[in-house]
Amino acid sequence: MSGPGRLTPGGWLRALTIAHAGLGVVIYRRELREIASERVLDTVPYRSERAAALWFIGSAFPGWLVGYFVDKAIDAGDYRSARLAGGLGLGAGLGGAALMPRSLMWAQAIVCARIVRHSRLPAEWRDKTSFET
Repeated sequence: MSGPGRLTPGGWLRALTIAHAGLGVVIYRRELREIASERVLDTVPYRSERAAALWFIGSAFPGWLVGYFVDKAIDAGDYRSARLAGGLGLGAGLGGAALMPRSLMWAQAIVCARIVRHSRLPAEWRDKTSFET
């Protein structure tokens, strides 16, 4: 399934979270600069642009870890865990896309739907079927 130039199911999710963090740095560069220029501790009010920046950047780290563990689960043959992670990500992606259609939450939904689909394939097809198709 994986090879040179091919991303694993979790690799797609990790790539998406890296892109998400990069986009957050671009969109919230002013707010991030403000946070960095102050004392850092207690510089993010509960409801503010700084809070949005924090959540935008901060959500990339757990997303990256989920992608990592999806690949570990698949490598170990634990397709049930991969399917669970993909299903939760799919639900969050669909909910986020419904609430904010111009976001990239639809991309998370697509990647996670592919994880669910891949983890449901019969065992003899999994290694022969590319995740990208």
